[in-house]
Amino acid sequence: GKLKMDYMIANIPSWEAYSSESFEEVGEVMPPDTIKRMQGLVTGGFQLIKPHTGMKFHLANVEFQVMTTWEDLNPWVINDGNETCTVLRFEVSNKDAPTAKPITQIWTGDAQRWLSRFLCATYGSYLQADMVSVGHHGNIGCEIDFYDTVQPTTIWWPHNAGAAANYLNPQNKEVGWQY
Repeated sequence: GKLKMDYMIANIPSWEAYSSESFEEVGEVMPPDTIKRMQGLVTGGFQLIKPHTGMKFHLANVEFQVMTTWEDLNPWVINDGNETCTVLRFEVSNKDAPTAKPITQIWTGDAQRWLSRFLCATYGSYLQADMVSVGHHGNIGCEIDFYDTVQPTTIWWPHNAGAAANYLNPQNKEVGWQY
């Protein structure tokens, strides 16, 4: 009741979009009344804005573009909630130097290999950015080709240091494309 929020920007699939046989946990993750319950927790509620691929938003000196949402996967059956993440491209301009090149960032959320392939095939060199977040916290995230396409100078790794060290450990007995 102490939190004030005017807007939530989210594109959350309906239950019908999920494969009930292969992704049973959706009932615990996002039951149908979740947004209404969340609005009730915020003083005065909030307006839900549902973004779609290609939309652009502006906040102060930041422009962000929606690169993909779960809808781009249609008609595929969603087998994992991570496939439903929204990928964003930020451009941050310097208000004190308006002619300077903006800093670009790709925020991958929980994107994994299929979504990284989709992004490369759809956007190609437009994915190039100064910064990128590591998909799915660095665990079974985007493929190397995606990062080669983005060509970042800075990589954000949204995870705790212990988990990151485990993923980077060449002695890790689990071997696969995700390492």
